[in-house]
Amino acid sequence: MKFVEQREVPVADIVVGNRLREIDEEWVAALAAMIKVEGQQSAIGVRDLGDGTYKLTAGEHRLEAAKKNGMPTIRADIFVAETESPADEERVQEILENVGRRELSALDRASNLAELKAVYERLYPQTKRGVAGGKARQNAANDILSFADSASEKTGLSARQIQRAVQVHNGLTADARSLVRGLPIADNESQLRALAALDKPLQSRVAKLLQQGEAANVAGARAILDGTAKQPSQKTKALETLVKAWERAPADVKKRFLKRINATLVKEG
Repeated sequence: MKFVEQREVPVADIVVGNRLREIDEEWVAALAAMIKVEGQQSAIGVRDLGDGTYKLTAGEHRLEAAKKNGMPTIRADIFVAETESPADEERVQEILENVGRRELSALDRASNLAELKAVYERLYPQTKRGVAGGKARQNAANDILSFADSASEKTGLSARQIQRAVQVHNGLTADARSLVRGLPIADNESQLRALAALDKPLQSRVAKLLQQGEAANVAGARAILDGTAKQPSQKTKALETLVKAWERAPADVKKRFLKRINATLVKEG
């Protein structure tokens, strides 16, 4: 994408299209409040479609915050396509912004980088190394490494970080990724790598146990499936039940519970 200029663009003239990340409504509300107080701190990115409208390339949450505030225009960096594949260029810009976000989980970062690899190699075939029949697996790894070398400067991540992330994404089934998204494991690269190392049918079974809260990690889920997991004592089960009930309880119920517990402790001396 080639930068043209920065200027105010009518919010109503911006087309969003299909995005990789889902909108976080809480973050939109927070951004809207900040913009009201401090003004727009950074421009969004848009591609000029040449017909008076613009395609969003970066900054969807800022755009939604502007809409929430009823802003008629928003400051935007205007870009034009440099290739015959403008959709791929837009995707590259979107992903480069995404991977720089600290709140992106390890799983989502891996998915974004895998998508970036696919798009990047369509746009710049020279970053993809040759294909050779008998060494397909080695060449696949070389492709990742070649892409990682090219993308490292643009993403701010090391080539090794990019290579490992793409390998994690490629090693996980779509079902496993869906099951663990939003869980603690989604932000634990070592656990994601352990899950990706399993046979594909086993991945879904392990991921389902993690999603259901039956296991805290991949090893624990494997132990359950293998029948070697240590069964918790009745006291441990009772404690876990109490903890889960506490976590689900609203704040006012927790306060009432604490008062009752304190009263009981005083009586028991």
